[in-house]
Amino acid sequence: MTTSPDYRDGRYVLSIPNLEVRMSFDTLMSRIYCINIPKAINLLRHIIKKDDEAVRKDLETLMMSGSYFDGCVEVRYKTWLHDLFTLHGYTSITERECGEGRMDLLIEKHGNNPAIIFEFKVESPDSCNDLDSAVEEGLDQMRENRYMDAPGMNEAVALSVTFRKKSCSVKSL
Repeated sequence: MTTSPDYRDGRYVLSIPNLEVRMSFDTLMSRIYCINIPKAINLLRHIIKKDDEAVRKDLETLMMSGSYFDGCVEVRYKTWLHDLFTLHGYTSITERECGEGRMDLLIEKHGNNPAIIFEFKVESPDSCNDLDSAVEEGLDQMRENRYMDAPGMNEAVALSVTFRKKSCSVKSL
């Protein structure tokens, strides 16, 4: 990995210098995170199409290889998706201030693909709460904090995702 001279928001941008290193990195990350690369690419396509049911299925399929006992906390899911998109060459930023709040995860615009905004909620493994109602809370949070009103975000895809163990609910704004 190399750092580019581009320094944004107090952070250096990491890049993969060539195809050989990228392939090695992909292999390593797929082993660490148990990521199936073709399924991860489908996830991105479904997010851009705003196919919420397909996104839910993709996430649940990708989560099957990991253990929810590693921690059912928001940061675990956020880090997992941050790394997944970074692995594919996207710039991923967590807790970016936007509008009147902080986006949990922002995937910056990449080529013809729009920016993607994620708001995550995590329900306790023992919770009996409906995942769909928590997803609505995430959508409300994005609206109330005006994430989509920020410069450059008017064409972004915004998703609220609620996790419980290896299940999730997804809804696009």
